[in-house]
Amino acid sequence: MRVGLLVLTTIQEKSAVTEAKKLIARAQTETSSEERRAIIEMVATIIWYKFEQLSQSEIEAMLDIPVKETKLYQEGRQEGRQEGRQEGRQEGRQEGRQEGRQEGETVVILRLLHKRLGDIPEEARAKISTLSLAQLEGLSDTLLEFATVMDLQTWLDKTLL
Repeated sequence: MRVGLLVLTTIQEKSAVTEAKKLIARAQTETSSEERRAIIEMVATIIWYKFEQLSQSEIEAMLDIPVKETKLYQEGRQEGRQEGRQEGRQEGRQEGRQEGRQEGETVVILRLLHKRLGDIPEEARAKISTLSLAQLEGLSDTLLEFATVMDLQTWLDKTLL
């Protein structure tokens, strides 16, 4: 069996599947369940690396074994979950920072507009709350030029076309 596994690592892809199936068949008839599981595990791992372009289901069908039960698949799945969680956390942090920055700029701009123009109508406040970060930055650049609430309304109408 060991020689067969070694040979499996060196032969061409064309022959690898046939040899892998032979090894699995031998393992199922000549070994204990623990040894059989280990051999199938090794065969699946070798084939997995030999045919990296194939999906897990294609390898399962090719070898006629449930690859989902192999240690390699389980470890790969676990790694994928961890990477996904890390990416999700990073994206969440970035989105959180973005939203926090956007909310902070909105609050500051509304305070500056109130100081500059007095009471800001609720409709204008609602529109300002929907502005993107880039739009908020544009508003912060021009708000000192506004003399009336109507100037603000005009700017908002142009920006939110």
